[in-house]
Amino acid sequence: MEVKDPRAVKFVLLHPFIALILSHHSGAETSTIGKAVSDALNVFYGQMGKTYEDAKKEQDKLIDYITTMAKLNHVPIVEEKLREQLKQGLPKAFKIVDKLLPDNSKEHAMLLQDALDYDVKDPLVLLKQAGIDIEPELEEFRQFLAEISGKKIGEKPPQTPVKSGVPPEVLAIAKALEFSDFSEDAMKKAETELLKLIDRFIEENNTQSVFHAVKLLRLVQKEDVEGIKRFGG
Repeated sequence: MEVKDPRAVKFVLLHPFIALILSHHSGAETSTIGKAVSDALNVFYGQMGKTYEDAKKEQDKLIDYITTMAKLNHVPIVEEKLREQLKQGLPKAFKIVDKLLPDNSKEHAMLLQDALDYDVKDPLVLLKQAGIDIEPELEEFRQFLAEISGKKIGEKPPQTPVKSGVPPEVLAIAKALEFSDFSEDAMKKAETELLKLIDRFIEENNTQSVFHAVKLLRLVQKEDVEGIKRFGG
């Protein structure tokens, strides 16, 4: 999804957060979760022609598509419970995306595009220079995921120290894709593993690593082979 359509960028950013809600609800960590969310967003945005602002205004309709696609992709769900959790979680996900891309201007979309570029070693610095800090919103989302998972909610964990650069776990996924010659199965597995890593990094309050994992997830979803090769360096 190109930067010339910022609405599409927002849907790309929304994807992993919806997928994490599905994962925590179902207790499943399979490629079908990512596919179910992609299918739902593709219908809502691609086929129905709805915008990101429509998604915020018509959350019940978006939830209909998500639950329908979850069932079609055989994700184990309890429908009414999932609907309630999505009603609670979607506004929190929207807050994160809105903070990352506060309007539909090309200027902000290009800033975010730069931050998510595979050559940027510390996207947080670039975003914070522009006054964008999503750590409070990520913490709220972390608390929500803990609640629906039945985990004990403790105090905010200390920021995990991270060396500048791509976390080794994320880099390993990029390398594994190269070794597999970017097979369809490997790409599906990579999406699943990246969602698990994003979940873990949110739990660890490791915002910088969240960004690196989202960067690679974005490349995998776009099937950007050259981008993944550059990411793996």
